[in-house]
Amino acid sequence: MFSTLACNNKIEPFESVDAMIADATNSVDAINAEDLKAILEAEYHFTVIDCREEKEFIEGHIQGAINIPRGMLEFSKLISDRRVKLYIYGQANQRATLSVGTLKKLKYKHVLMIDGGWENWNKSYPELIETGSGDTQKGAPEPEEESGGCG
Repeated sequence: MFSTLACNNKIEPFESVDAMIADATNSVDAINAEDLKAILEAEYHFTVIDCREEKEFIEGHIQGAINIPRGMLEFSKLISDRRVKLYIYGQANQRATLSVGTLKKLKYKHVLMIDGGWENWNKSYPELIETGSGDTQKGAPEPEEESGGCG
């Protein structure tokens, strides 16, 4: 059994990771690849986050995306402006679904998952991918320990 600890110290149990993702999906806003392509072409102010692991990112990613693996989102110094619209993707939807929830808990206001993730983007727009390290979390300063709490 998997569980999450809410701010009121109430444990929310899930029978499986799939159940946890299904629950998180209820609060995720998504954008499709076609709409994201239009946004990329219009050059609005936004950030695209690839929440896959660094090796996956290096092998290929959406042009201009930054790499922040899902397990590092809370500690990343690559994003700080909570007003900027964030578009996030993983390999498919699982990691991105959980990442959206994490960012919303950290008070990021505009977070959308790119539906179908890297698999869909790579299939739909292979001409709009980059390879190499680009902006990755590698080499980022170690996170400073902060006191926890719910408030």
